Amino acid sequence: MWTAFRGAFSFPSSLLVGLAVLFSSVGFSTCSSSSSSSSNLLPEQLHLAFSGRDSSTGDSTGMTAMWYTESLTPSSMCQFGRTSSSIISITKTNKQSGSGGSSSSSSSSDVNVDNLRTANGTASQYLSGYGYHHKVTLNNLPPGTRITYRCGCGMTQTWSEYYQFTSAQSSTSPTYPFGIALYGDMGYLGQKERPFVLPFSGLPHNWTAVPTRNRLEALKATYDTVWHLGDIGYADDAFVHTPGKFAYESVYNGFVNWMQNLSATRPYMVSVGNRTSNIF
Repeated sequence: MWTAFRGAFSFPSSLLVGLAVLFSSVGFSTCSSSSSSSSNLLPEQLHLAFSGRDSSTGDSTGMTAMWYTESLTPSSMCQFGRTSSSIISITKTNKQSGSGGSSSSSSSSDVNVDNLRTANGTASQYLSGYGYHHKVTLNNLPPGTRITYRCGCGMTQTWSEYYQFTSAQSSTSPTYPFGIALYGDMGYLGQKERPFVLPFSGLPHNWTAVPTRNRLEALKATYDTVWHLGDIGYADDAFVHTPGKFAYESVYNGFVNWMQNLSATRPYMVSVGNRTSNIF
């Protein structure tokens, strides 16, 4: 489920002062992950949110990275640095799915990054049996700077791919144009992919979020951050898709994975909608 639903964040004053974004405040409990397969320890559902605030300008000074794992890892870490022409070789573990279940394999690749650093964070489980949610804050980022990062656990060597984002601009020397994708009431997939099983007169039977998702993909080079104005994933209608089964978590997990190539590369800020608050 989306970690960014629980807690509070805001945009820097140069963007939208006072945007409240729910975010988690969690504690970390260590445990051994030796009994878990490496594929269950691999990060998914990566998403970013502005964090920190300069006391004099109100600008955001950091970025918080969040992700999900099926099993608890011994640590929650991000490796990050300024994107540059310097090249380092890294080894990553890849998650693979097939008819025999999930497996993992390792491969090496090169990444352009300067002065690679490590930040540590926390993990929490909201519901027993429904995975773990991690967050790490990258503090004191220089404004308007391209950052390369990956998330995971160094002890188990289970990492995400490397992604890049740009830190918040300085309000005293902003660069224009600056784009924001602004929308709300977006479900997960559509009637074709997730058909209703139960009849329900209050819901449209020809709904789909696929065209919106495709449009966001086509325009992603034109916006720097996302503000999703509530009603995220429409998990509250899960009962008509999978009657007799608790499916809120699977809907949110699916939605965030669906959005990951956007939310892992730019801040994905959210507000609470009525169909979001109904669930909590």
